[in-house]
Amino acid sequence: MRNATIQDVEEAQRTGALKEDVMYGYSDIKVHGKRVDVYLSSFIKRATGCIDRVVAETAKGTITDVRLDHIKPLSKGSAFTPRKPRPKPIKGTRPERKIPVAADTEIKVGDVVLFNKERAIVTGKTGQGTYLLRMKPYVYYVAHKKELTHLVLPYEEKEVTYQIGDRFDHYAYGPQLLARIDTNKVALIGLLDGNRFTDPVEVKRVFYITQQEFDMISHGAKFTKQSDSVK
Repeated sequence: MRNATIQDVEEAQRTGALKEDVMYGYSDIKVHGKRVDVYLSSFIKRATGCIDRVVAETAKGTITDVRLDHIKPLSKGSAFTPRKPRPKPIKGTRPERKIPVAADTEIKVGDVVLFNKERAIVTGKTGQGTYLLRMKPYVYYVAHKKELTHLVLPYEEKEVTYQIGDRFDHYAYGPQLLARIDTNKVALIGLLDGNRFTDPVEVKRVFYITQQEFDMISHGAKFTKQSDSVK
């Protein structure tokens, strides 16, 4: 026999019957359902004047009548137990990077560090290898560099860049080479026919072409970069 859950209690109050293999709480005793003669059940209801009373058996084996609106669960587990919703992720947030502080780690004013497992902001340098840290508003500490465990840096997404000499593939246009046509002007050249894919596009640096500049060079076509680019 198992203890009643919130689900069992709700089901009993909805159906008007207790389960025989489930133990419910009632006042300061424990009861479970028991099959009795229909006449006996009707007699108890008429005698008590309550139609919401049912016949039950106590844990000690005696017969009693109980009110269904007074029964309670003996187990916390239930499919109807309200659960705290998971917090929704905040859009645009990125994980931080925690870098262990070494002897050659450069620490500047404004950096966030971990000191005694708590975050602190470096507000100044007080001496050779010692820093003034702000832990909380109006709470400051002077700590040596050896006491700083990690340097907390914001997440930096690696920018995809290209340069002249890079080779690309396309299922329709074939292999292409990113080449310089004029000063700071580049274009994709077909390796099979030698034709330009588009007119040359002017870029800021031919060895550091941004994704936005490459989108102009490729006219938005999806090219796959090869690993054996010409250097």
